[in-house]
Amino acid sequence: MKTFATYLEESAEKESLVAHHECMEFTNNNGKRFVLLYDDILNCLRIIWKWGFSIEKNFAGNWDYDEDKYRKVFGDILKEAGANSVVTNLGSQTSNTIKSLDLYAGFLLQKKPDETGKRPFFLRHRELSGIFSLKDEFRKWLSLSGKSDKSAERYSSAISPTISKLVDYDVFSILSKSDFVTLREALSNNQEFILLDANGNQMYSIALKHYEQFIASRESASGDGQLYMIPSNEEPRLRKLCLSVLTKPFLILTGPSGTGKTRGAVELAKLVCEAGCHQLVAVGADWTDNRHVLGYLNPLETEAAEAKRPIYETTAILDLILHANDPANLGLPHVLILDEMNLSHVERYFADFLSAMELEDKADALKLHAAGAAVTRTGKNIPSHINFPTNLFVIGTVNIDETTYMFSPKVLDRANVIEIHAEHDALSDFLRKTSPTVATPRTKDYGISFLDAAHVIQAKEETAHAMVPLLPPTVRDAAVDHLMALFRIMKRGRGEYGFRTGKEVMAYLRTAHFLAGPDEAARTTWVTEKNWQDALDAQILQKILPKLHGSRSRLGPLLGALATYCASGEEAHAMEHFPTDGAVAKRTLQDARGLTAMKFKNSYEKLDRMISVLIEEQFVSFIC
Repeated sequence: MKTFATYLEESAEKESLVAHHECMEFTNNNGKRFVLLYDDILNCLRIIWKWGFSIEKNFAGNWDYDEDKYRKVFGDILKEAGANSVVTNLGSQTSNTIKSLDLYAGFLLQKKPDETGKRPFFLRHRELSGIFSLKDEFRKWLSLSGKSDKSAERYSSAISPTISKLVDYDVFSILSKSDFVTLREALSNNQEFILLDANGNQMYSIALKHYEQFIASRESASGDGQLYMIPSNEEPRLRKLCLSVLTKPFLILTGPSGTGKTRGAVELAKLVCEAGCHQLVAVGADWTDNRHVLGYLNPLETEAAEAKRPIYETTAILDLILHANDPANLGLPHVLILDEMNLSHVERYFADFLSAMELEDKADALKLHAAGAAVTRTGKNIPSHINFPTNLFVIGTVNIDETTYMFSPKVLDRANVIEIHAEHDALSDFLRKTSPTVATPRTKDYGISFLDAAHVIQAKEETAHAMVPLLPPTVRDAAVDHLMALFRIMKRGRGEYGFRTGKEVMAYLRTAHFLAGPDEAARTTWVTEKNWQDALDAQILQKILPKLHGSRSRLGPLLGALATYCASGEEAHAMEHFPTDGAVAKRTLQDARGLTAMKFKNSYEKLDRMISVLIEEQFVSFIC
């Protein structure tokens, strides 16, 4: 995503407007400086969008600039915004203020500025809806609630523009159930609405009822006003976990027992979830099929009621899934923690789950039984198929010893893998009781909920979003160059990765860029200080290296090549670890040891440890 300063450079106003970190500035003909705070601009744009139908009615299709007309129409509207820097300027600098509002809206939409300088363009309701409207989110919620795409579109269109035009403001600006009191009062005596609803078989009343339920689910997700709060990137204990689950809803934590894997997962779950929306489940060594995950139909028992429906034996995991699928909870993140996930073969009990997780269409993705109807022992209906929740995140912890099983590459490929170890100094401080007090995990307002940010980042097609910017082209190009070099090295060593890995690495970088914010200055610093290289380093470690396991003859050249590349960033030097035309390779494993200039430090250090194990034991695996 372009910075606002870059965006201004491409506009016709590049000589008159100046972008700073927290505000923009312009100077009038008498040399007097005026400042508009970005926060004030954003508040004003939201109000202009909310009252867009009323504004367009006042302009009656004629948006040609007229100072008195613009001052009157926007002045009355913007008094509600409480945005002093904008409202004050509107009284004396209407033209420049309107231009500033319009340009900032275009920047948020990431649409090319009008080079002719004709203003405004982006202040129209249909444009601002691309920034503020909840219409798309509501339509998605309807689909997740089981409505067809046709019904979801019909209900959302019934609300806006149809109902919105009746009340002269966009109903999709309503953010709380209490606001519905005013709306219902306005519509209760509106004869046009009453007639419209009667002729439409109460479709408009039903649409409003659905929207009220949708808002209730958002309020539930917000808890005590925390809807837009996401774990702060200043908390190193949770930063990696947060980055990973926002990018991919399946995370594996591996490392020695007692290093805080489960504790970290529980901390993250408590930070992003409401009570009742996260569950810790201990995997058993007897989990040989999916009955321990999704439950099973009990053929020997039926309910006591007359219907005599068979009993479905549920599980804690299925209960969490059903809770996540409840229409009232679709806006709430849910976290499932599978403790000691590899005590049994993951593929045996988790295959159906993994398959459903990767499907684009998750409707009815999980099959529970083949009976016509079934109920739990508490009388709750259990359908034959259920949706795989798009608001569910899965974190598995893994210990490696003689009682556990190794993960297959297909499982590792579907997850981010984070290795957790006890650091020497931290363990020493702990034993000597000199450990500093651990800070309470904090959150930060990013202008978008944790769940919505995850949906944006994990979407099939990468799209721009006002609150979750795309990667700057310079970072994207540099990262792709490294990924393609690593792909060629991995392919030469017969271990290349596929499209899924590449897509998820780039999504991770976008997440890291997003969490560097939420202000533009912080994201600019993230780029200029090359923090993106640290994020790429993390993904090499979490997405590419976990695929490695094998004997010295099979893996030695590849480990040496990867280590050399992670140290130097030089593909040609890395490729010298592979023999060519039957000749001995120019570089050996020892040549990749003890390198000091490290491009990707953490990845290199892991590879160096793996090389040491490979030399000593003639076999090595990433998870060991």
